[in-house]
Order: sequence, then structure tokens, then C-alpha cells
Amino acid sequence: MCVTRLVVLSSLICAPLSAQETHGSVEGVVATMQGTPLQSALVTVSGPSLQRSRTFSTSPDGVFRFLGLPVGVYSISVSAIGMRPLQLSSLRVRLGAVTSTGSLSLVPVPAVQLEAIVVAGGPVVIDFTTTANGARLGQQEFELIPSDRSFRDLLRVMPHTYESTHGDGINVNGSTGIENMYFVDGINTTDPYLAATSTELPYNFVQEIQLLSGGYEAEFGRSLGGIVNVVTRSGGNEFHGSVFGYFNNHSLTAEERLGIGGRQSRGANVYDFGFALGGPVVRERLWFFAAYDPTFRNADIEIDRFGFFEEKGTDHLFAGKLTWSPQQNTRAVLSVLGDISRADRVHPGPFTNPDSLVNPGALLNRFEDGGVSTSLVVTRDIAGQWLVNASLGYQYRNLYDGPRAGDDSARATEVVPINLTQAIQVFSGGFGEWIDADNSRFSAKLSATRFLADHTLKAGLEWEATATDERNGNTSPGVIIINLIVPDDPAACQNNPFFFTCRHFAIFLEPVETDVSGRFPAAFIQDSWKATDRLTVNLGVRWDAQYWVGTDGQVAQRITDQWQPRTGFTYDLTGRGDHKLSGSFGRFYQQTALRLVSTRANGVDQNGFRFYDGDPRTGGQPVGEFVSCCSIEVERDGLRGSHFDEFSLGYESLFDDRYHIGVRGVYRTLRDAVQPGRCDQDPASPNACGPGGESGTGNPGRGILTYLDPVERVYRAVEFSLAIVGDRRYSLSANYVLSRNSGNYPGAHDQDQGNFFFPSNNRSYQFRSQMVNNNGPLPNDHSHAFKLWGSYQFARGFRGGGFFTVSSGVPISRLSLVQEIGLAPGFITPRGSEGRTPTIWDFDLRVSYTLQGSGARPRFTLDILNAGNTRGTLGVDNMFERFGGRDNPNWGRPRSHQDPRTVRLGVELLF
Repeated sequence: MCVTRLVVLSSLICAPLSAQETHGSVEGVVATMQGTPLQSALVTVSGPSLQRSRTFSTSPDGVFRFLGLPVGVYSISVSAIGMRPLQLSSLRVRLGAVTSTGSLSLVPVPAVQLEAIVVAGGPVVIDFTTTANGARLGQQEFELIPSDRSFRDLLRVMPHTYESTHGDGINVNGSTGIENMYFVDGINTTDPYLAATSTELPYNFVQEIQLLSGGYEAEFGRSLGGIVNVVTRSGGNEFHGSVFGYFNNHSLTAEERLGIGGRQSRGANVYDFGFALGGPVVRERLWFFAAYDPTFRNADIEIDRFGFFEEKGTDHLFAGKLTWSPQQNTRAVLSVLGDISRADRVHPGPFTNPDSLVNPGALLNRFEDGGVSTSLVVTRDIAGQWLVNASLGYQYRNLYDGPRAGDDSARATEVVPINLTQAIQVFSGGFGEWIDADNSRFSAKLSATRFLADHTLKAGLEWEATATDERNGNTSPGVIIINLIVPDDPAACQNNPFFFTCRHFAIFLEPVETDVSGRFPAAFIQDSWKATDRLTVNLGVRWDAQYWVGTDGQVAQRITDQWQPRTGFTYDLTGRGDHKLSGSFGRFYQQTALRLVSTRANGVDQNGFRFYDGDPRTGGQPVGEFVSCCSIEVERDGLRGSHFDEFSLGYESLFDDRYHIGVRGVYRTLRDAVQPGRCDQDPASPNACGPGGESGTGNPGRGILTYLDPVERVYRAVEFSLAIVGDRRYSLSANYVLSRNSGNYPGAHDQDQGNFFFPSNNRSYQFRSQMVNNNGPLPNDHSHAFKLWGSYQFARGFRGGGFFTVSSGVPISRLSLVQEIGLAPGFITPRGSEGRTPTIWDFDLRVSYTLQGSGARPRFTLDILNAGNTRGTLGVDNMFERFGGRDNPNWGRPRSHQDPRTVRLGVELLF
């Protein structure tokens, strides 16, 4: 066969990644055996993911391109007058990638007509046109990797990802979980209020997942963590689908450790059942896909001294899609996604950290989350030279976190000294605080790609508008604080500006409804230039802006100078496509979550305390109040958005067409953060608090927050990876990351104190006195992390898969509540100097059996998650001293553990 070597397994490469698109592309060159380009050769692409085959003629230089192809497996046929036809099969198009066939060589037609030459393609291995760091997983991998049912759980097998011990989800490259951005079917589905979650989907609904962890082009932004891109499944010209059910109960789940006090969960019952169906409405014109998966769960959770209480919840997950091809090279996709979750939990509120309970009400919680997202994406391929992409999206999410139905009892917190150095917090009454927020995001994007000789130019405009209608309150008459610590020196009470620490009874002031929004325009332009046959240079720049709109409907703060240069290179070391050297530099900005805007630009809310001469539940009367919030702050000139700079350098190699190895170094440094500060004025240093002694939201180390140290977060890492590819019977992928994440600022999520409800509001970074001892290894620093996953195809339909991981523990600190306010922690000893939590390891196993044959095929799955049942310590209580300098008896004790061993059974009927 006279086909260049570039068409075999080791030759297929990807062009620039695109984390907000829902498709991929194919390109190549048609030439004679002598290497002369063939003009006007007919090239046709077809496959089950494409509604109608597409045909283009090659350009004068023999180039062909098929743009905007749905993710899937394709065949390409090539024909030209006087030449023997050629067919390339099993060509896989990945999400956000341009797959290259290399040079396809045709031979003259002999005297006797022969059938077309057929060449098998293979998986994409090395990408020579992008410097982006990350990974992809497709349906094939979903079926092999043992995991929880959520697509987000699959991210943990990728390099530089860690499951946080602080409640903020997956951490990527040293960032916190609320610094990630999630895109599903082309639109941003990240929670606009807290940035803590996204649209939830089971992997049965998903066709492919892509994670970009860094080094990416100017098209991508708004994230200091990872960019996660998901495309859901689509219909086809033939009906296909599945009916499925998954089940585990308490007899299949080991007891769960629930932190301080050794509380247990008496097993859990979790089951879901659903369907997925796709097919034609009009063959080759209009397809549909629909899926629904309700999930039911319940467990008995122990509350110390009060026995077990029921947790129960229901999730309704659904997806629908219409794919329409009005013309051969035009595609429109309408998607509707939903994730509505309701649960009664045994869980503390955001300000609830009891040492002892009089009754269990403070832990009986109602939690509701989720909503509906809709997107419309239109792509148009114009003669293989232009790709135009337009998208619109709307997301609505509701969040409720508060008492269970019928609970209207006031919650009381009593601080009780037990000796000269220790005190405990005793909770009584009901759940207390509640929050109810309606959140939305509208997004629009228009981009165009133009191919010009050795250049691929792309430019685009983006617009996002987010809004929240937030309501906060407490069960009547409020959250009551009793017996606050009174200093030994009575004069200290008179001179203490935060005098509520000297009062006997207080309640939180009742907040009122808050309505704020944000506007986020962006533009980008980038060029991928093939400077030589081996060298590709990527250049681009991105501009973002932020406009925070307050409760008065006016712009309260604007940040308009978020310029982000991006540059990188790739070099083919041998010219054979099997050794790659790459490097990149980029600047990246974060989009601000609305929870910060609601405190920064809130002119109607009240936040503080009202003090009473007796218990307000039994007739006590107000004697004063302290209000610390809220008003619409003065707009700060020169405020910079949170952003970092990143450098990366990598090497990849393919040996024997099967063994793919890689080495990559990453250096990422946080340059600025948006953070509230509170000035603790030192009489001996009247200028220590910046101009006019001000405090408020700003950039630490600059302007009104000059009295704070500039933020520092430096992530250094070296990644080693190995994969065995191209074998139908088994797969193997391994990665090891040696890293260091250090500095004085954890990120948008306050991991020092687990402050989940206040993104970009680190309570350990508000006062000048907190700058002492605050530099060191950060709370999500894992020095070593090793991951290994793979699968093996046994005979007669049996397949096994496994995932093994081991990682270092996280640093332990010794914190104390600082004198100024009593809610903000400071470091007694240098950050992270009190040792580490133990090294943890985990192993998950999957065994599946698929009945062979035609027609409907049943598949049975057995998952054993956390097979070792180590239930190791993930995080500990770092608070050494509490109010009034009294010791915390729980310092250093575990607050969270690994999940227990769980056995899950699954049955699917595939058709």
C-alpha cells in the first residue's frame, strides 16, 4: 500500500483545543506518490455522529478541512481522476480538537480497476499544535473507570487534580474548587452565586469530558483553576439507547466516619434508575436525544448522645437535545439540562460548629439546589476555510440552605468556660440561619476561524450577565449568643471597639432581600502559525472586563484592564511526529462570584449584632447594636481582578507506536486577588491603614489595603506520565506529580477556615495582625500524588477496570481567633508547620459483563469503591485557640475522612 506512514496509529494529532465548543474537526493533505499536491480531489467524511456526509474538493495545495464535526468516529474516502481511491476508517474526532490525517498519497489507477485502499486509523496520541495541558475522557473510558455516578468524579483520575478536604470539590493546579469553570454543550453552567458547583449529570448522559488545566489559548478564560468542558450524547440515524439501574444499600456499605467525636453513618441506601434514548425525527436532518435519571438516597446519621437521624434526598437529572442540519455544512443544536436536588440532611449551617448539643435541632438541615440550563449552538463550515460558531445560553439555579420544614425555633449558642484555658460552644434550639437565593446566568458568544496558508486565525466576542436574588434570615427571633467571653479587665470592654464581646445576650441582625448582578464582556484574537514543518508558534491576547451592579441598580465597581497575553510553541524534535517539545506563557483572570458582589455592593442588608439586657426569648430588651455591613462601597480606582501568570515546559514521546510518555513542568504564581480587608489601626502608626484609614474590598498590598501583605500563592509541579495505547484488549494510564503549593493566600475558597459561603472573602486575610506567620505550605498542598488506572478485556464479554491513587497528606496549622473581632483566625506558629495528615491511598475496582450478540444486550456491572476501606484522615481541626484565647479541645482531631467501602450493582439494557 502506497500510503505515507503518517496515516497509521502514531501519526494522528490534534490542533488547538477549544474548551467552549461542542465539536472537533479533521484536516489533511492529498498528494501523489511523488509528494505533488492534488488539486480538486474529492474528499468525503461520514460517520454515525454526522447527519449527512460532507464532501469538499482539495485546494491548490492539496489541503482539505472538515470543520465543526460532532465528536465521534469517522471514515474518510478520497478519489481523484486517474487515481486509485483510498479510504481511511476508524478516525476518532475528539472534543475541541482538529484531528490531522497527515499526507494521504494516491497511486495511479492500473489497467484493471481495483477496490479502494483501506487504512485503519487510531487514537490521537501527540498533539503538535497546542501547548494546552489537560486530558480527555470519552464514553469508552467511562465504561472502564470505576467511579461515582457523577461526571465530575471522573476528573480525579487526571493529573494535577485533587479532591479537596475543605468541601470545595476538585482542586486543579493548586487552585481551590470554586476557581474552576464548567461548560456543558457550549455554555457556562458554573453556579454564578458561589461558583461552587455546576449542572450535575450522570456519565450515562455524557459523550466526552475535557479538562484544561493550563497553557491554553486566548479563547479560554474566567478561571484560575481548571476549565471543564462536557458534551452530552446526541441522536443518530438509527434508534439507540439504554435502560439502566444502579443500586447499593447499607448492607453493601461500610460504616462511615464523620469527623470529630467519631460519629458514624449507619450505612446508606442509594439507587437510581433511568433511560437514555436517541434517534431520528427526520433521517439525516433532525435528531433527538432524551434522558432521565432520578436518584434516591437515605442514611441514618448519628448525632452524639441523641442517636441516629434519617438523611434522605432525591435528585432529578435530565437532558434533552435536538440536532438539526438545515444544510450540508450547517449544524444547530438545542440542549436542555436539569439537575433538581432536594434533601433533608444531618449537617451544620455555615456558622455552626458545636462542641456540645442540648438538642439535635442545630444539625437538622434542609438543602435544595439545582435548576435548568438551556443552550443553542450553531456552527457553519464555509468551504473548509471558515468556521463560524454562535451560541446562546441561559441558566437558572436555586439554592436553599436552612431549617427543615416546621422548624421555627431560635438557635442559641452558649460559650461555656470549662477551665482557665478552655471553653466549649453549646448549641440549643433549632437550625437557625437560612439562605434562599435565585441565581441566573445569560451567555452569548460569536467566533470565527479563518485558515490562511500557514496561519489559523481565530477571533471572538463573548458576553455574560449574572444575577442573584438573595434572601437571608434566621429562625425567630434570631440566632442567640449567650455568655460571650468577658475579658478579665473591665476597662477592656469600654475600650474595645467590638464591644459585643462584653455583652451577655446578642442576636444576629436580620438581613433583608438583596438583588445584585454582574456583567462580563470579553474579546479575544489568536493565531496558530506553522513557522516551519516542525515549529508551530501560538500567539494571542484576551481582554475581559467586570461590572458589578449593586442593589441600587448602578455599577458599583468596574474592572476593565484585564489584558491577558498568551504565547507558546511546539517543536517536532525528529520530524516523524513521535517526539514533541513545547512551552507556554499566559496570564489568566477569574470571574467574580456574585456572593462577593452582594456584600461589596449591598445598600440594604444589615450584618451585625443587637445586644439585650436579658434573654430575648423571655422578655430581654435591646441595649445597643453593632453593625458591620452593609453599604455600597465607593468604587475603587485601579482595582485589579484576581489573576495569575503561568509558565510551562513539556516533552512528549511515542515509542513503538504504543508507549506514550510525558514530562511537564508548571510554574504558576498568583499576582493579585480581590479581597475584603478590615483595618486594625495602630495608634503608634497612624498611616498603617492606607489613605484615610480606610478598609473595604481591594487588592491586598495596594491602595486601601496597603496595610496587608500582597497575596502570594505559588504552585510548582513536575508531572510524569505513561500510557499504553492502541491495544483493543487492555489500556493503562499512570501519572505522578511532584508539587509544592505555598504562599500566604489559599485562594477564592477560604480553606484555612472552610468558609464556604463567602467566596473571595478569606477571614484569615483581613487584618494587619494576621500577616504574622501566614506564609508556608497552603491547605491543599500535596507533595506527592500517584494515579494509575486501566482495564483488561477478558474472554466472553467480561471486562475489568481499576483505579489506584496514593497522595501525601495536607499541612496542619495552629490557628487562633484574633483579638480584633473573634471570628477571624491568625497563625500562632508558621503556616503548615504542625506536621501533615497521614498519607492516603485508595483503590476502586469495576467488573462488567456484556452479553454478546445482536439486538438488545444486557450489561451487568459490579463496582467496589474504596475497596481498602481505609477511611483515612483527610482534614483536621486547625483552630488551636477560640474566643478569649481559650484552648480548643478538638485541635488536631480529624474533621473529615475518606469515604467507606461501597459496593454498587448496576444493570443496563443496551439497544
